[in-house]
Amino acid sequence: MRKIVALLGVAAMATGCGLVPAPPPAPGVLGRQQQVMAACMKGRGFTYAPAVPGTPAPPAADEQRRRGGDRAAMRAYRSRYGYGVFAALARPNDPLAHVPETLPPQADLPAAETPVTSPSAPADTADATPTRTHAPEPPAVGTPLAVEPPPETPGPARTRAHGAAGTDAYAAAGAECYVITVKQVLGRDVSDAAHLRRQYVRALGRAWKNELDTDPGLIALAGSYAYCLTAKGYAVTATAPTEVATSQRDRFAALLERLEKSAARHREGKRVQRRSPADVSDESRQVLPAREAERYLRREIASALDDLECGARFLAVYRPRQEAVAERLATTWGLVP
Repeated sequence: MRKIVALLGVAAMATGCGLVPAPPPAPGVLGRQQQVMAACMKGRGFTYAPAVPGTPAPPAADEQRRRGGDRAAMRAYRSRYGYGVFAALARPNDPLAHVPETLPPQADLPAAETPVTSPSAPADTADATPTRTHAPEPPAVGTPLAVEPPPETPGPARTRAHGAAGTDAYAAAGAECYVITVKQVLGRDVSDAAHLRRQYVRALGRAWKNELDTDPGLIALAGSYAYCLTAKGYAVTATAPTEVATSQRDRFAALLERLEKSAARHREGKRVQRRSPADVSDESRQVLPAREAERYLRREIASALDDLECGARFLAVYRPRQEAVAERLATTWGLVP
């Protein structure tokens, strides 16, 4: 799934303003996207060098085993990081603390980057709402993230473009070409990369529910899983496979979200009192100090180990099926070669 998320930015390259000349043949959907993007940018007087899509690096062996539902691999991870919710706050210097155990819930899929961005306008993060930290995804193959335009932008009716103005013009052209490319290559109408991501996430959720929540074998295993959790004192409100699979993790994710909102309100109160965002220290922007986050993490670890004890048989079947559905859908959406 990581490679799917990493390629979301590439997949989002095409929708409709005008016609782009047919690109020369290129290997696979991703190659065609790159060629269309380059042709579109050239038509606007900019140079865009298409990259040749490659094969993403395979996940590490322990991650692969977790994704395959291996009990020992899941236990090793959960014994230290729980479900992967509070770990990044409790242990910010531990790289694995930023890596989710397996496929994240749909709402947590990292957002696709806009293909061409303008580095001339840095984001103001003073009022940003804190969010969970994910391991940085590798950049999508060939996606021009924060690409500086060339010093000169030759083309019909164009003048020399330097500095911020040139960068902004390049970014605007890239945003247009992104939409055109998605339309031409994938046949999907989107407004930007985030829009394509939302479409894919919704489609993925429907596919998981349609295939996994109707499988008699998974339904039976999910029932036993839910019964075991209830016997241990955990609240289980639904027994559909896609819901029971993350029911306990979702409790901690919801708790963290409440803490984030509380922290945001606290920061806002301080900002009003001090009348300046700059007066709010970096420390006050943190969701939780590491020591307090560690306390929540210990509770999360205990829950995650109980959850695994109850759900090991279910997860050994469910996770490979979940991954297979996601990979197949990604192929139809042009997210993998």
